[in-house]
Amino acid sequence: MNHLVVKRPDFGFAKDSLNALRNTELKYLIIENFFNEDEIKSIIHDLRALPKDLYSETKPGFTVFPRHAFNISNRDEDMHVYFSVSNKAIDDLKNNVQVDVVQRFDDVFKEVNNSNPVEILDGPGDGIKFIPVNFRLMTSEVGAKATSGIHNGSHVTARCVNSTYKHLNGLIDFDNQLSFFCLLQNCNEGGDLTIYDYKVDDYPSLSDGRYLTKPGSNVDLQTTKNKCTVHMEPGDLIIFPGGQLWHRVEVVKKGERISLGGFVAARYSDNSWHYWN
Repeated sequence: MNHLVVKRPDFGFAKDSLNALRNTELKYLIIENFFNEDEIKSIIHDLRALPKDLYSETKPGFTVFPRHAFNISNRDEDMHVYFSVSNKAIDDLKNNVQVDVVQRFDDVFKEVNNSNPVEILDGPGDGIKFIPVNFRLMTSEVGAKATSGIHNGSHVTARCVNSTYKHLNGLIDFDNQLSFFCLLQNCNEGGDLTIYDYKVDDYPSLSDGRYLTKPGSNVDLQTTKNKCTVHMEPGDLIIFPGGQLWHRVEVVKKGERISLGGFVAARYSDNSWHYWN
């Protein structure tokens, strides 16, 4: 699979990238200069000024803002709980970050979708929306192992069968969703994105974080050469088929990694594209 690197605002051959990524004709797309240096400084300044109660710790060394709305451990959670959190999270995002990050994603997604709008995914009811994006802060604190682990969209969804995910799965092509994030701050060591050359259907189960298993075959992901590790610079945005390809963020060994991202997919009913987190 090929990849594509473009510099905003010159999108050129990237005009139909969402469909190319969905079909895995592209392994990933990088858009350089998604945020410029001054915008990054402003965003990070705003993040540092946030009260701690606006953050949510998903695990040691890994926090997010706005607060994470999905409760993966509660399979019976009512989706109204999610959307009560999402409404506040959207307000927190608007009120605490001066740079309009949502508008930037609106603009760029439209450019890579043949000038067709890509909107925030709707919830149940008028005016109800999913959280569009969130910030992810990963640190190398003592005792912390900040990494996303090896996963894909279907692997995560299998553990999240509450009504919110059922609603999500009923609306959009979740199995072929795309993942995206903009890197705002590099850590000093580690933290790169690794994308494996294995799809969900190739190796449908994951064991102990190291092996993709299939009858008669074991693949050690620590040593396989069938992967690529993508090193990004602050301000770069990457979009890739995270619903189909196994991937991980490598362990943050030194410093702090800050990114901003979410997911994007096509709606079943009319093939329109939407994003959420």
